[in-house]
Amino acid sequence: MSDSNVDAPSDPTKKQESLLNLPLDTANQVLEKLDPLDLLASRKVCQGLKTAIDRNGISFDTITFDFSDDQSILDFDENEIKYADVDNDTTVTYKDQEKRFENENFLEIAVKDLKTVWNNVSKLHIYNYAEDRTDIITSFINSLKSEKSVHVKQISLSNFSFNDVLNILQCLDDQSLEAIKLSNPSQINQLAQITHLNQWKTAKNFELCNGKLDNSEQIEHLFHFEEFGCGTDVFSVSNAVKVRDDLMKRSSFQTCRIYFNVSQSNPVDIAKVFKPDYVGGNEYSFEYSDDIHKFAIDCFRVGESHRFSVRRC
Repeated sequence: MSDSNVDAPSDPTKKQESLLNLPLDTANQVLEKLDPLDLLASRKVCQGLKTAIDRNGISFDTITFDFSDDQSILDFDENEIKYADVDNDTTVTYKDQEKRFENENFLEIAVKDLKTVWNNVSKLHIYNYAEDRTDIITSFINSLKSEKSVHVKQISLSNFSFNDVLNILQCLDDQSLEAIKLSNPSQINQLAQITHLNQWKTAKNFELCNGKLDNSEQIEHLFHFEEFGCGTDVFSVSNAVKVRDDLMKRSSFQTCRIYFNVSQSNPVDIAKVFKPDYVGGNEYSFEYSDDIHKFAIDCFRVGESHRFSVRRC
């Protein structure tokens, strides 16, 4: 019988090849082909893989993270991972594949995965849907506080109190953060607390959605931004004067949008701050010049409010 089909004995001295033994460029090409969930799982295999993946980075344009009383969803550029509480265990579902983690908290697992990837993302959106569960929110905030500094360009926070916003913003790198968006915030009268943060001072853009400033004087807290949008019940003539004499004279200013209640503010009086001979109605569009710069000024009805806007030409 020929021995050509007989397996040769393995050489115990021969080094077994592994991903970590491959040339760096080749290993990176392999890692780049893995799905986000596979990368997250691979980081937990050994310190070598964790280092290699972190060095290579898991980069995304947009990450959306939301959590409620019993589940959380992490979305990487439309690749969704769902973490759910099931009888005090956690199920993690990705592309119809489900894994179960016994006696594990769904939010803790989700936040760990979020923290793995959020340093390589341009836009980070976080939504709080936990109803009357301060323990859930506290757990989430405490998990974030363990991070030294998170590098993101744009942060969007929905349904958080201003105290929670304060804690979250402090986790972000103030040199990387460029834009802050707050939707449906509570405790808006505490806005002044976050204006002392470096993250607030160095950001360039701010947007307040589904919420109104507690008083019109708070608008001045936004004057350092290049661009901002906000709502307030009252936008007075004195506010408009400050926009003209302070905000519009700042070299960094580009544009602002201020929504106000026309029943408590007079758009015509506001127009006359910039155009004393104005004789039109509540809606208008004209150009204003301070002899150095030119600005486009508009006021139009948007839904139940009026939007006053200024844009540097």
